[in-house]
Amino acid sequence: MSNTNPACNNWPATAPFFGGPFPTRTWFRAGGAPCSGTAATRALAKKTEVLQYKGNSAQLTQKQKWAQFAKGKSHNKKQSWASQTQTVTNPNVNNLYQVRNTLICEECPTKEVVGDQNVDSQAKANALRGVTKITGTLTITGNVTDWSPFNCLKEITDNFSIANNLALTTIQGFGNLMSIGGFFFIIFNDNLETISGFGSLGTIVRNFDISSNDNLTTIQGFGSLTEVGEFYIFNNAELATITGFGNFKTIVGEFYIVNNTLLTNPQFSGAFNNLISIAGNISVYENDSGATNWTMPTGWGTAPKLKWGTAGRSLSGANFSGPAQGDINDLDPNS
Repeated sequence: MSNTNPACNNWPATAPFFGGPFPTRTWFRAGGAPCSGTAATRALAKKTEVLQYKGNSAQLTQKQKWAQFAKGKSHNKKQSWASQTQTVTNPNVNNLYQVRNTLICEECPTKEVVGDQNVDSQAKANALRGVTKITGTLTITGNVTDWSPFNCLKEITDNFSIANNLALTTIQGFGNLMSIGGFFFIIFNDNLETISGFGSLGTIVRNFDISSNDNLTTIQGFGSLTEVGEFYIFNNAELATITGFGNFKTIVGEFYIVNNTLLTNPQFSGAFNNLISIAGNISVYENDSGATNWTMPTGWGTAPKLKWGTAGRSLSGANFSGPAQGDINDLDPNS
C-alpha cells in the first residue's frame, strides 16, 4: 500500500506532532513512512493506487473510460440499439419493427408455422412476425422492404429462396436464422446490391446458390456458415466483394464460382481460404473478365490440406494458370 494516509495533511507541523501522531505509533497499516513526501506526491501516489484496483484492471482514467464507452468498447457494454459515427447515424442497428419513432423490442418465444410460406407482399411478411420455425419452405417473391418480421426466425426445415424481386436493393434481418434443411437461393433480383445479415446461419443441407443478380456488388455476413451441400456463385455481373466466410469449412458436393466478371483473385482467395473439404468438382472460370493468372488460396495447400474430390473428380479452372494449375491438380483426393 502506498503512502496515502489521509491524516498526513492534518497533523500539526509543530512540536510535539511534527506532521505526525503523538505519541508516535509503533505500527502503521502502510509500510514505510506513510507521511513522507509532500501533499502533491502523496496525491499522485493515491491516484496510482486507485488505478491498480481490480475494478479498473485496464488502468484507464475517467476520461479514457468515457471515450471507450462512446466507441462501444466498454466491458460493461449492454445491448446497442443505435450507432453513430462522424458521418453516419443508424437509429435502428437491429432492424427492429418501428412505429413512428418507437422501436418495438420483440422477445421470441417458440412459434412454429407448418406448411410452405409464399411471401409475395409486405402484408404476408408481416403475418410471419415472431415466427421462430417454418416447417416447410420460405419463398419471398414480393416487394418486401421491411425485413423485421423475420427477426425471430431461427429454422427453416426445407428450402429458402428470395427471387424475382425487381425493387429489392438489400437483404438483411435474418440475423437469428441458424439452419436451412433444403436449398438456399438468392436469384434473379435485378436491382439487388448487397447481401448481409445471415450471421447466425451455420448449416445449409442442400445447395447454396447466389446467381443472376445483375447489380449485386457485395456478398458478406455468413460468418457462422460451416457446411453446405453444393456451392454456387454464378453470373453476377457486378460482384466485386465476397467476405465474411471465415468459418466455412466443408462442401459436400461441387464448388462452382463462374462468370462473375468483376470478381478478382484476391477476393476469391481471401473469402475461401479456410475451406478444408470439397467432395465434388471444382469449377472456377470466366471470372475477372476471363483472367488466367489466378493463384489457389494458400490455405488449400497447407495443413489441414484441402481434401478434394472423389473418383471421377474434375477441375474446370480456366482462371488458374502456371504453378497454380499444377498445385490444385496435385491436391490428392481425400488426402
